[in-house]
Amino acid sequence: MTKPDGRRNRDPSGHTDDPTTEHVLRHTLATTLVRGKTDLVLVAEILGHARLKTTRRYGLPSDKDKEDALKLITIDR
Repeated sequence: MTKPDGRRNRDPSGHTDDPTTEHVLRHTLATTLVRGKTDLVLVAEILGHARLKTTRRYGLPSDKDKEDALKLITIDR
């Protein structure tokens, strides 16, 4: 629900009822950069991560990535 001034309603924890939150946009940016082969150190700096380990999670393979990799395997009989 939107307030008269255009802001989204937030519950006491700070969550909004809008599914497109800052967190979702930040996560999408990070995932897009990492999957686009942007250097992890650069992505970490853009996101303000103190540890590279935090940034690495955006580069984890998806189920589709795994399926595509397995399709590359051929077994000669």
